[in-house]
Amino acid sequence: MSDLVAMPSDADLADAASPSEPHLSPSARAWRRFKRNKPAVVGLAFVVVLAALVLTWPWISPYPPNAVSDAQFQPPDAQHWFGTDVHGRDLLARTIDGARISLLVGAVGAGVSLIIGVLWGAIAGYVGGRTDELMMRFVDILYALPSIIFVIVLITTLEAAVKKLVGNSPFGISLRLLFLFVGLGAVSWLTMARIVGGQGLSLRHRQFIDATRALG
Repeated sequence: MSDLVAMPSDADLADAASPSEPHLSPSARAWRRFKRNKPAVVGLAFVVVLAALVLTWPWISPYPPNAVSDAQFQPPDAQHWFGTDVHGRDLLARTIDGARISLLVGAVGAGVSLIIGVLWGAIAGYVGGRTDELMMRFVDILYALPSIIFVIVLITTLEAAVKKLVGNSPFGISLRLLFLFVGLGAVSWLTMARIVGGQGLSLRHRQFIDATRALG
């Protein structure tokens, strides 16, 4: 037979098997995909600038958020960009101050969700069996409670009692805001716990886990 198919050499097979780019971790691949998404990059830049403005606003603003003046119901101008309210308070300063509280609540909720949710889900997924069933049923019970109603009830029932015991908050924030952190943190970790617990259960039956147990 005159037309023979040329078999590839070992060097050709090695070149074909070698990737065209170096190996990247999942985090590195995710960051590379994120950088290619222009709207996501613009959104991240906006959030960073907004967070920096909110954090530095008390040092650059000429108007404290609760400062009362005689300039009532002033329209937006060069001095008051958002105008003033019925008490003559600068609305831009009050808006930024509210944004700081919102960022603080979000940061506390995310921190509690990360710490409690990951630990709860990891323990449930690692142990499995009845322990996993009991821990996940407790999560289901908390899921059934409306978060907003739970936070309101927590604030209204415990705020007065705690004020009698400890007085004002020792952390420099109001007790109502502190209970808001506690209430949101009490329900924000549930989804994280379910995700981590499900992943833990799936990993318990993987072959590398069996190999690790076989190796002692």
